[in-house]
Amino acid sequence: RMTAAEPDNWWAVYLLALSHMQAGDKGEAGRLLRGALKRFPGNFYLYTLAGDLAEGAGAYESALSYWEKAYADNPRQIACLYNGAAMLERLGRRREAVEMWRRIVDWHHANELFREGETDMPLQHIRRLLAGEEKA
Repeated sequence: RMTAAEPDNWWAVYLLALSHMQAGDKGEAGRLLRGALKRFPGNFYLYTLAGDLAEGAGAYESALSYWEKAYADNPRQIACLYNGAAMLERLGRRREAVEMWRRIVDWHHANELFREGETDMPLQHIRRLLAGEEKA
């Protein structure tokens, strides 16, 4: 178990929490992440993993909150937005999913790292979701 006497190394805590999560020990992963987020606030990687853990536990609003914090911490990384869009889509929350996919498309267009084809997949999701709303 991690203690306050251990070195301040967020990456070690991240990897340990990830290992526990993948081994099915979500309780320990959550405990590690809660402690790490107190010790290392504003850490994109920790927030993203906490969101993944919350989603797996069915705490969907918490997952979205963690992923939004991850994005706020590092708006150059949008994996957390992809996580949120995919989760909202799986939950059948179409309008929110479309909004999140549009944020991703907008990010790609506004970011100098944009490359042709980067928005193909998000746009396909948007079209499919909007078509599903018309049928409903």
